Amino acid sequence: MTGDPGARVPETLDEARAIIAQQASEIEHLRRRIDDDRLVDELREAVRLSVTASAIATPVSHARLLDLIVATKTGRTSSGRAGGCWARAT
Repeated sequence: MTGDPGARVPETLDEARAIIAQQASEIEHLRRRIDDDRLVDELREAVRLSVTASAIATPVSHARLLDLIVATKTGRTSSGRAGGCWARAT
């Protein structure tokens, strides 16, 4: 087993215990950060889903809906032309 070449080797049992306590504290800190990161990821996903649901559920005016349909069909949008194209099709 190879260790960090720059790591100090404890000379006494008390020094070794102090290093072990410090490492245990650092490990606990890192575990808490992992838990925090998971929580942040879950919150980010919840917000993304909320925004998506809000966008889908937002009411759209009839004129805007027609514009979106024509834009999807033609690949471009032009409010005046969209209404004109739809009016001619009906």
